[in-house]
Amino acid sequence: MRPIALALLAAPFALGACATVPAEVPAGEGSCFAERVNPWIGHVATPQYRADIAKATGAETIRWLYPDSAMTMDYRPDRLNVKLDKNTDVIRSASCG
Repeated sequence: MRPIALALLAAPFALGACATVPAEVPAGEGSCFAERVNPWIGHVATPQYRADIAKATGAETIRWLYPDSAMTMDYRPDRLNVKLDKNTDVIRSASCG
């Protein structure tokens, strides 16, 4: 009985050492450059502004999100999230992810 109890006590520590640490993305690499959206914050997201934002940020993927939008929660540093007002399409904020 005693060896089993010792094994059970040691197991969490042994398994904890096996955990992997996610790789960090080097600065500037894979970034969506969300700060480049600042000139458009407070403006209506017209098709032209959407194209301008895509060009200015160079983001591989852009999500145009409303407060009640369904979205995945996985973090992707190359993806730009642009949050819009539900009623007016005014750009409220931008972030990577």
